[in-house]
This record gives sequence, structure tokens and C-alpha cells, in this order.
Amino acid sequence: MPDPAPRLTLEQFRARMEWGGIPYAPERLEALHGAYLDLMVLADRMRRGYSYADEPASVFPPEGRR
Repeated sequence: MPDPAPRLTLEQFRARMEWGGIPYAPERLEALHGAYLDLMVLADRMRRGYSYADEPASVFPPEGRR
């Protein structure tokens, strides 16, 4: 499993939100940052290391073509 990506600090997160033009309520910034951290934990748990060639769609012929 690959190493998890480094997490953004609250200040880095705020800067990225502003750079991206994403509107947010300042009083909700900490909650948004917490949700971002939780999302990154979930993303790290997803399986990786597969390519499109590993998908069944590229192994079996399309429906109706036999």
C-alpha cells in the first residue's frame, strides 16, 4: 500500500480554498478541514495498483458481440 499523501494544515487548506475561489463561511472552515482530513483517510484505504487493463471490460467482449 502506498504511503498516504501529506495532509494540508488548516492554513494551507484555507489558502487552497481561496485560491480555488471556493466560497465558505469562515466559522465553518475548521469543520470543512476536518471533513477533508476524513476524506483523505478514506481515499488512502481505497485499493490501488490496478490499471484499466485489469478491468473485466477489457477482458470480455462487449455485449452482443460474440
